[in-house]
Amino acid sequence: MMKTYPETDLSGPVILSGAKNLWCFPMSSVFSAPKVYGVNLLSSRKKGFSLVEIVIALAVVSIGLIAVVGLIPQGLQASRDAADNTLAATIVQDTFNEFRAQELVAWNPFAGTQNFYYDAAGTNEFSSPGTLTYYQVQLTTVQSTLSLWTLSAAVTWPVNSLTAKPLNTNFYFTAIANYQH
Repeated sequence: MMKTYPETDLSGPVILSGAKNLWCFPMSSVFSAPKVYGVNLLSSRKKGFSLVEIVIALAVVSIGLIAVVGLIPQGLQASRDAADNTLAATIVQDTFNEFRAQELVAWNPFAGTQNFYYDAAGTNEFSSPGTLTYYQVQLTTVQSTLSLWTLSAAVTWPVNSLTAKPLNTNFYFTAIANYQH
């Protein structure tokens, strides 16, 4: 049911007023698709964000981004430390396995301490520390009997650091059994 307003000129838009809103209907939409354009008469503010709101939002976002970017170096350092620890454990395991293989041929546990030096990749072994030395493995005989040889290994790195002492030291222990006796 449609209300008619006799005082309205049908060539222009139809204007209906309510308690707080002013509704404007284009004449083409009254007779075709319903399109309504509302204007709130009680609020004269335009829609959008003020400059203060935008500045506050940018400040909050920038503080969050700075915090996230500040964590990147710590994450990279933790990744490097984990890689160094893994490589140190691999070097010691390989060294222990070499002694196990030798002891299968001839039971000859050494007494005292032996030092081995490796580069940063853990692939090249050196007899003495040098400029390429990164890891130092110090093997010590803890106990030696006819049937069991107990070793400890202390891995320190970086050996060629500018600091007085190496920054990291890990300790490992193993026992090698003599199955020939």
